[in-house]
Amino acid sequence: MSRRACYIKPLLTNRAIYCQIPGSKSQIIRLLLLSTIGKHEVCIRNMNFCEDVTFTLEALRQLGCNITKSQSSVNISSGNQIPAKVHLRLKDSATAFRFLLARLAFEPGVSTEIEISTQLLNRPHKPLLQALKELGAKIIYHSGKFHIAGTQPKRNFVKLDGQISSQFASALLLSAHRFPDRLTIEFTAPPVSKTYLDMTIAILHQCNVKVENKGLRYTVEPEQTLLIPEMITAEPDASSAGYIWALGTLSRDGCGVDFAGDNSLQGDFHLLNLLEEMGAIISRNQQGVVVRYGQLRAISTDMRDYPDAVPTLVFLSIFAEGETRIRGINHLRYKESDRVQAMIEELGKINVSVKYSNDELIIRGGVSEPDSIILDSHGDHRLALIFSCLKEIFPRIQVEGMNALRKSFPEWRKTLSAFGFSRNN
Repeated sequence: MSRRACYIKPLLTNRAIYCQIPGSKSQIIRLLLLSTIGKHEVCIRNMNFCEDVTFTLEALRQLGCNITKSQSSVNISSGNQIPAKVHLRLKDSATAFRFLLARLAFEPGVSTEIEISTQLLNRPHKPLLQALKELGAKIIYHSGKFHIAGTQPKRNFVKLDGQISSQFASALLLSAHRFPDRLTIEFTAPPVSKTYLDMTIAILHQCNVKVENKGLRYTVEPEQTLLIPEMITAEPDASSAGYIWALGTLSRDGCGVDFAGDNSLQGDFHLLNLLEEMGAIISRNQQGVVVRYGQLRAISTDMRDYPDAVPTLVFLSIFAEGETRIRGINHLRYKESDRVQAMIEELGKINVSVKYSNDELIIRGGVSEPDSIILDSHGDHRLALIFSCLKEIFPRIQVEGMNALRKSFPEWRKTLSAFGFSRNN
């Protein structure tokens, strides 16, 4: 087999075609944060008890929330009052850390200490910290902890750098309706990962909080009454579904997820459009979406708004004819790892040609079955998942750091088994 030929080995699915995916952790964490402000008990169904959500729940317990867990749901109410002194441990969850930082910065009379992991500490937070301090927040970092003295906001306008993450803006928007004055956020440039910002605004709208958007400005009027539905079912996590559909793309029988993605809050369902463009066979019905094997061809696409789907797309590009070009991904360098560099390094071990220049990743399709090799996840759950997919194709691959998948998809091996995969994982 020539180096440039594609090595595709369709997998045999010997069990169910469809599976259920745990709820979107992005949606769930936003709902949990809002539940700390609501006045009644909220039931969130189709929970995802991944590490990010589990650490968020524990933090909310420390804030005085009443939480009852069942196998697939959580009942949560805000409790009477946040304790005057709070100590939170959030480990690697950037979403929970950034959202709670903004929430507690403007909780007058509450003194908070937040501990995070070294991995999370090394990720960029400066734009959010700077914005919070400009609004009057009292936050210092000392002896391995962030110390927050809750206060009232002193300003109603802030400029924000959105070139690293949209979570900084989401953090402010989720708490701004409680401010005594309106808050206006102005981006210094069009934000990356805008689909996640759109999710935040859509969830706020569902909870009776309106956000006005004009160009790069987002405005929230003060003292809006938060009305959270008493029962909410979280959508299946689109990023997690992407790994199943990716395996389906290389499977004769195909793999499906029990959710069609219609009117979804999650931008990562855009991956289905890309898979179809690449040549995968996609079937949609009332039960959900099934993706089946098709001869893959390279595509060119901008993933500025869909960063979490990039590793999945890179995985499939290995088996596509031609050169796949993925633009708008510089912000992937600030995730759990420098995902751009990590993918170049690890895929290079199996002789996949991956190059990066001028905010564009170029993957040349074609790979022969590698010898026994160890791929390092770099402690990054997205990389652990795509390397696990690679191991299904090439059993001699070993993946180091598979524990990272607990961050977002702890049920991964069980899900693989439901399809008859995981013989090698």
